[in-house]
Amino acid sequence: MISTTQLSNEFSQTTNTWGFQPISVTASSVTGICYAHITIDMGTPALIQVEAQSAVAISDLISERERDPRKAAALARARQKLASRLTDDLPLSLARLRLQKGLSQARLASLMGLQQPYIARIERGEDDLKISTIENLAKALGESTAAVFAAVAERRAEREASA
Repeated sequence: MISTTQLSNEFSQTTNTWGFQPISVTASSVTGICYAHITIDMGTPALIQVEAQSAVAISDLISERERDPRKAAALARARQKLASRLTDDLPLSLARLRLQKGLSQARLASLMGLQQPYIARIERGEDDLKISTIENLAKALGESTAAVFAAVAERRAEREASA
């Protein structure tokens, strides 16, 4: 499948590149992103063509990288660095706890015997959690149950306040 977008006709060259393309979009969010080959033809009228057969889902790309121990360690360090840059004035969150441990949502889900989309819903505060789930999160993250409960409660309170 090739998706096409019309641009202005001010340009007159063709460019081939790789870029990020949403693959699953709802009214409120993008739930999937792929890395795709993109051809930009700046002729008249200019077109952008994204070749879906060359697209790679980001989750697949990361899974492939994490099979290599060196790349997995580099990704873990990058997640930890990201967590350290989250400022202290931001509320405590499950995502921050996960990133501090260098874990992806997929890896945390795997450690708990769950699926990544469920971890994403938990991090967004969309699900009411059982105590056993909070305990399993705490165990997988190497955190206290109280810390995980506080992170989940904080996110839920934010979500309710914005509703």
